[in-house]
Order: sequence, then C-alpha cells, then structure tokens
Amino acid sequence: MKRLAAFAALAVAAASLALMPSGASAAHAPSQPVPWGGQGTTEQCLITHADKSQGACVDFAATAMMTTDGRKVFGRGTASVVSWVVDADKIASIRIDRVTLATQHRTLAVSHSVDSRTHAQPLVADTSRVAWTKDCSVRYRVQINYSARMTDGTRRTGTFAGPWFDSAHPTCAGNSYGTPVFTGKCLVKNPNGTFGGCLDLSITAAISHDNSRLYARGSVALEEWVAGADAIKSIRVDRVELKTLPSGRTRRGGPVGDNRHPLTAEAQTATGQRWLHDAAGQVDCAASYQAELLYSARMTDGTLVRGSVATDPVKAPGC
Repeated sequence: MKRLAAFAALAVAAASLALMPSGASAAHAPSQPVPWGGQGTTEQCLITHADKSQGACVDFAATAMMTTDGRKVFGRGTASVVSWVVDADKIASIRIDRVTLATQHRTLAVSHSVDSRTHAQPLVADTSRVAWTKDCSVRYRVQINYSARMTDGTRRTGTFAGPWFDSAHPTCAGNSYGTPVFTGKCLVKNPNGTFGGCLDLSITAAISHDNSRLYARGSVALEEWVAGADAIKSIRVDRVELKTLPSGRTRRGGPVGDNRHPLTAEAQTATGQRWLHDAAGQVDCAASYQAELLYSARMTDGTLVRGSVATDPVKAPGC
C-alpha cells in the first residue's frame, strides 16, 4: 500500500518529463536523472536480541531513475547505517553487492559493487542506462543485493526490491485516476478476541501518460508485524479487472512477479482501455469505468480465503 502511494507521488513529479518531444529541444535537454515511479524504502535490522527487539539497522532505497529527456531508465540503490539505533557500532562496514534493473521477463542492467569500508559511509550504486520499451505489458523493478560485515567477523546478506513500475511511453500507465482504495482485511481471530493475520489491499485506476486510456492496478501485502501473520502461508493477486459500465466490457491482468518474502503481490491490466466514443465520435460520457482487485490467501491449515475490493466508478476526463 505504501509503495503504491510512493509511486503516485513520484509519477506526478515526473509525468511532464516523460512526454518531452523527441526533436531538437529534447536532444539538447540535460541528461540529469529524475526519480521515476518505482521508489521503495525499507529499514532492515541485522541483529535480533533475546527479547525480540532489533538493532544494527540499515536504511535502503531502491529507486527508478529516468533521464530528463525521457528516453532512458536506470536503477539506483542507496544504503546507510542508522547511526542512532542500538548496536550501530557492531556494523564494521556495509556493501551494495549489486543493483539490478529488471522486467518481469529478464534482467536489463546490473551495477558494480560498492563498499563503504567504514561503518558510517552511505552508499550509492547505479546500473547502466537502458532505453524504455514501448510495450505497455512490460513492467520494471529495481532490486538491491547487500551484505554487511559485523565487528565479530560474521557476514550478513539480504535483498530488497522496490515496487513494479511502468514505461514512460505515452500510452503506458502512469498516475492514479479517480480515488484509489486502500483498505485492510484481517483473516484470523486471536484467542483474546482481537483480529490478526491482516492484509493491506490497494486498488486504483491508472491513466496513461497521454491521457488516452485507462488501466487497473492492484496489490496485496501481509502485515508481518501484526499478530496472526504466521497463520498465512501465501497470498496472491488472482487478477485485476477494469470494467466498462454499463456495457460490462472487462480487461484483465494477472500477477506480476511472485510473493516471496516479504509476502506481497501486485498486478496490472496489460492493455489499456481506450475511452469509449459515441456515434458522433465524441467521448461517451455515459460510460463509467471501475477497477477491481480479486485476491486470495492460503492459510497454514490449508484453507483458502478469497476476497475482492473495487474503486468507485469514474468517467473520462472532461465528463
């Protein structure tokens, strides 16, 4: 849920840059990177004490970056020790082993490794720059692989992946359109009468960068810090749907990637829906569009729980 919110905020800032023309004015634009839609952040702690408290924590950010001419994308990874958290002095050094920019089909670019050599030095590593695809069914992701050397000589490793995001091609999905729905669903009743085993659910319509068509985008994530989370074995976005009302025309999209730890899954319709037009060739303002998320969770006892959540219907711009 938080990751999709971050997507929307960054996409607003970058949308005008994505549509810069490819003529002479774009050719002379400075090729300085700007954040695109795929930023994710996390704090991962390397030590767990007997009382379950944690220490020796590191902040990570996996960010999609785009050149200001809108032509290329690359992945950026950052890492820094959280100096004010207990046990920070037990981290001798941190290392970004690699940053990867990939689609759901293949790896596009990989960075060189970067080593802090000292405990306090923050790290930044970039992949090489690659041209955007024009295929709007392709989605991108930035992942960091890292390691840390502790003062006792041990080595800790881990990974962190940012959210999926889309090409800057004009017809591909961009900002949220209408009112996104962020909600929760708890699947477990604890012995003390409280509820746990909770999921964060998100569904939104997303308009293309050129405003010509609409997509549906949804996600489901396990709240791992809430009691009862261990009763959920796996979660899944079964599909997202964009429905055209009242005709009932539906575009569907399946999961992107997988739901490995941490348990999270995202999906988006692979093809945008053009706005419907009436007999006179004008945008049909009688038509409405609704995005829906259908999800399921497999419990550790083998049972399967299904659910759905939908946005309110929206109309085309100007209606």
